[in-house]
Amino acid sequence: MKSRVRVLGASLFVLSVAQILTGMVSSYIQLVILRCIIGACEGAFQPITGAIISSNFGSASSRGMSIFNWGIYLGYSLAYQFSKLFEVEHICGFDWRVAYMISGGVGVVIVPGMLLLVKVRRIWYSRESRLETHKSLPKMSKKT
Repeated sequence: MKSRVRVLGASLFVLSVAQILTGMVSSYIQLVILRCIIGACEGAFQPITGAIISSNFGSASSRGMSIFNWGIYLGYSLAYQFSKLFEVEHICGFDWRVAYMISGGVGVVIVPGMLLLVKVRRIWYSRESRLETHKSLPKMSKKT
């Protein structure tokens, strides 16, 4: 169960480093490669966090997933608003690259805390429920 958190942490770390490097690109092909890496790392978030939320919240996992998914859209809308801060180059001479470096740096800082603090509860099923599930499975016929 702890492996889910490790995979999530590794994915966040690689994503954050790629995001920092995105702020330092000097060619279009570098930008495309780094954005592909970021997209691949983002792809791991939804299934892993869904599994962690469902094991930690139990019967209230649908509420936990709805809050998690709501956060995605909140993040998109906040990103749009914060991007306006970097739109004007007159603010301390920053351009779009700084936004990538700052957000990547935040991700690198979050990873150790996430690895230490996120716990996954193990769901134990009783022997009776396992036997009941086994009995309800269809029997396989032998083919000769």
